[in-house]
Amino acid sequence: MNLSIKTKLIAGMLLVIALVFAVIFKVVAANVSTESSEAFIQSASRELAHVDYAVTLFLDESRLNADALARSPLAARIDEVTSTFVGTSAPRKSTVDPDDPVGKEVVALFDAVQRAHPAYVEVFMGNRNGGFVSALQDSEMPTGYDPRKRPWYQEALPVKDRPSMSKAYMSTTKEAVTSVTRTVLRGQEVIGVIGIDISLKKLTDLVGSIKLGRTGYLVLVQDDGVVLADPRHPAFNFKKVGEAAPYLAELFKLTSGHQDVSVDGKPCLGVTVTSPKTGWKLLGIIEREEIMAPARAAEANLAVTGGAGLLAIAVVVWLFSTRVIIAPLRQVSGFLAAIAKGDYAHRASHQRTDEIGGILDVLNATAGKLEANMLEIRAKTQEAEQKARDAEAATREAEDARCRAEAARSEGMLQAAGKLERIVEGLGGASSQLEQRIEDSSRGAREQAGRAADTANSMEQMTSTVLDVARNASQAASTADQARSKAQEGSGAVDRVLAGMHEVQGQSERLKDDMRQLGAQAEDIGRVLTVISDIADQTNLLALNAAIEAARAGDAGRGFAVVADEVRKLAEKTMTATREVGDAIGAIQQSARRNVENVERSVTLIGEAARLADGSGRTLEEIVKLVESASDQVRAIAAASEEQSAASEEISRSVEEVNSVSAHTSQAMAEASKAVSDLAGQAQALQALIDSLQDEARGGPGSCPPALGPGRS
Repeated sequence: MNLSIKTKLIAGMLLVIALVFAVIFKVVAANVSTESSEAFIQSASRELAHVDYAVTLFLDESRLNADALARSPLAARIDEVTSTFVGTSAPRKSTVDPDDPVGKEVVALFDAVQRAHPAYVEVFMGNRNGGFVSALQDSEMPTGYDPRKRPWYQEALPVKDRPSMSKAYMSTTKEAVTSVTRTVLRGQEVIGVIGIDISLKKLTDLVGSIKLGRTGYLVLVQDDGVVLADPRHPAFNFKKVGEAAPYLAELFKLTSGHQDVSVDGKPCLGVTVTSPKTGWKLLGIIEREEIMAPARAAEANLAVTGGAGLLAIAVVVWLFSTRVIIAPLRQVSGFLAAIAKGDYAHRASHQRTDEIGGILDVLNATAGKLEANMLEIRAKTQEAEQKARDAEAATREAEDARCRAEAARSEGMLQAAGKLERIVEGLGGASSQLEQRIEDSSRGAREQAGRAADTANSMEQMTSTVLDVARNASQAASTADQARSKAQEGSGAVDRVLAGMHEVQGQSERLKDDMRQLGAQAEDIGRVLTVISDIADQTNLLALNAAIEAARAGDAGRGFAVVADEVRKLAEKTMTATREVGDAIGAIQQSARRNVENVERSVTLIGEAARLADGSGRTLEEIVKLVESASDQVRAIAAASEEQSAASEEISRSVEEVNSVSAHTSQAMAEASKAVSDLAGQAQALQALIDSLQDEARGGPGSCPPALGPGRS
C-alpha cells in the first residue's frame, strides 16, 4: 500500500499526539482515581467523625444525666426507698408501695427525666437494701427480683466516681439497648445505683439514615466486636464480626484507616473510625465502582475531548501540510520530473524564503550545473570520439609497423643467415684446405727435421772421410733441392690459407656490419613502439577522463561510459601488444648483439690464425732460404772438398739451425692446426646460429595481415 507523504505526515503527527494524549489520559485517570479514592476516604472519615460525634454526644448526655441524678438531693435518700420485689413468689407490677413516699418522689423525678428524653427506655434505681423503683410503673417484675444481684448493679460498684456504660444488648422489643449506671454515694459508701436504659434505635436509625454516596453505608460495631447496626445486613446485628462477615473482621482490626474489601462479591472500599471515648468503631463501606464513577466520567470526557482535539488537529495539519508542505513538494517534484526528462533549461520561479525556497534555489543551481555539464560532456564526447578514431588509426598504423618490422626482421635474418651460411661454407672449405695444407707442412717439417738429422749424421761422417762427404754432399744437395721444393709448396699453401682467411675475415666484417644494421633497425622499431605506447597511454588517459565525466553525468552518460571503457580496453590491448613487440625487438637486439660479438670473436680468431699462417709463411721462406744456402754449401763442398773440413763446422752449425727452424716450424704447424680446429668449431657454432636465425625467420609474423602499400592504409 503506497501512502502519500501527507498521509504519513498526518499519521505520524497524530500518532505522536495520540501517544501524548494516551499518556496524559492514563496519568489523569490515575490521578482522578486516586483523588476519588482519597476524596471518598476523606469524606467518609469526616462523615464517620460526625456520626461518632453525635453518638458520643448522645451517650455523654446520658452519662451527664445519670451523674446529675446520682448527685441530686433526692438521690441521697434512695436508701429510704422501701418498695422491693425481693422475696416475691410471683411476678407483679413495678408500682411503688403506697407507704413509700420517698419512692414516689424518686419515681416522679425519673418519669420527668424519661419524658424529657424519648430515647430513654427506663430510668430506675436500686439501693443497698434491695429496694427498686422505676419510671415504668406498669412493667412486670420477675419473681424475687433483687437489684443487688443484677449485672448492672454489680458492674457499677467498682466505679464510684463516674458513670459507667454496660455492653449493649437486644431488648425484648428487638432493639439495641445499653445502660448507663452511676453509684450513689454517701461519703465513700455506696447506698445505691441509678441506671438509665437507653434505646440505641435512634443511633442505629441515624447510622442507617446516613448514606455514603449511592451504594455506601455505615456499620456500628461495639468495642468488643459485636455489630450494633448494619443497615445493609440486619441479620449481622448483635453478632461478632468474625461470625458476621470476613470483611467486617478485616475492617474491625483497623484502628483507623481504609482497606479494599469484597462485599457480596463486589469490590468495595472500607473506612474505619474508632471513637476515642466509647471505643466503638464506625465502618464506612462503599462500592469501588461508585468511587471510580467520577474517574470513569472524567476519563470519558477526556477521551471525547482528546478525540475531538485529535480530529481538529488532523484537519488543521491536513490543511497546513497541503498548503505549506505538499504544494511546495509537488513543485519540487515537477521540477525534478522536468530535469529527469532532459529539460535542463527548466527553472523554478518562486518568492519563498524558507527551506523549500532554499531547495528550489539549490535545484535551479543544480539544473544550471547539469546543463553546463551536459554541454561539456557532449563536447568531451565528441573530443573522445575523435581521440578514439585517432587512437584507432594509430593502432592500425602501429599494427602495420609491427607487421612490417616483423617482415623486415624475418627478411633481414634470412638474408643475414644466407650470407653467414655462405661465409661459413667458405670458411669451412678454407679451414679444411688450410688444415690439409698445415698437415702437409707439418709432414714436410717432420721430413725436414728427419733430413736435417740425416744431414747431421752425414756431417759427422764427412769428417771421417772426404769421399763420404762428397757422396753425402751430392745426396744432401739433392735432398736440399727437394726440401726447397717442399718448402716452396708449403709457402704457397700458407699464402693460399692467408688469402682464404682474409676473405673469411672480410665476410665476417661484412656480417658484423649487417648485424649492426639489423640492431639499428630493431632500435628504430623500438622507438616507433615507444611512440605507439605513448599514444596508447594518452588514449587510455583520455578514455579514463571520459569515463569519469560520464560517471558524473549519471544515466545520461552511461552509453558514453561504455564507449569510453571500450576505448580504454583497446588502448590497454595496444599497450600490451606494444610491450610484446618491444620484448620481441629487444630479444632480436640481444640476438643481434650476440651475433655481432660472435662474429667479432670469429674475426679476431681468424686474424690470429692469419697472423699464425703469416708467421708460418715467413718461416717457410726462411727454410727455403736456408735450404738454398745449404744447397750452395753442398755444391761448394762438392766443388772444393778440400774446404769441407773447414766448412764442416759451419755446416754443422747450419744443420743445427735448420733443425731448430724445423722444430719451430713443426711447433708453428701444430699451433696453426689447433687454430684451424678452433676456427672449424667457431664455424660450426656460427652454422648453428644461422640455423636458429633461419628457423626464427621462417616462424615470423604469421598473424599480421598482408602489408599494405603506401596510400592504401
